[in-house]
Amino acid sequence: MPEPEGDRASPPPSPNGGPRIGVYVCHCGLNIAGRVDVQAVVGFAATLPNVAVARDYKFMCSDPGQDLIEQDIRDGLVNRVVVASCSPLMHEATFRRATAEGGTSPFHFQMASIREHVSWVTADGDEATEKAKALVAGAVSLLKVSEAGGAGGGSWAHPAAPSDRSVPTIAI
Repeated sequence: MPEPEGDRASPPPSPNGGPRIGVYVCHCGLNIAGRVDVQAVVGFAATLPNVAVARDYKFMCSDPGQDLIEQDIRDGLVNRVVVASCSPLMHEATFRRATAEGGTSPFHFQMASIREHVSWVTADGDEATEKAKALVAGAVSLLKVSEAGGAGGGSWAHPAAPSDRSVPTIAI
C-alpha cells in the first residue's frame, strides 16, 4: 500500500457505529497543489466532526490512491468517503467503485471538486485554500446524514415533505 503524503488517522472506530468519514485530498500534480495549500485543507478536515481519517496523495485517481481509500475502509477506519479532487464527471465513478471495493456502499461517497471550482478559477492561494476547506466541509456535512439502505444500496436521510402534484417542477 502506498504511503500517503499527509496522514492523520484517528484511533479505531467508535463503538456506536456512527459515521467515520475519511477525507482524501488530491494534489492532482500541481493542478490543485499549485494554488491550494493541500496540507492546510487536510489539517482542517481532520478537525471536522465525524472525520476519522484525513490524508492527501499526489494523484488520488491512481491505483495507489484508490488503494488508500479501500484499505482504510477494510481496516474499519472509515465507513464514508470524501475525495477533494477534480470534477465528478472525470472520476466520480472511479471513487464510487473504490468505495464499494473497500466494502461500503458507493452511496457513502461525496466528491468536492476543488480543481475546477477552486484552483483553476481562484487567483489568490489563500482564498483558494479557504474555498477548498468550505467545499470539503460541505461534503463532510452531507455524509454525516447519509444512511445505508433504499434502492441501489443507499439513500439520504431527509424527512418527507408534502408535495402538490398540481404544481409543475422544472429542473435546471
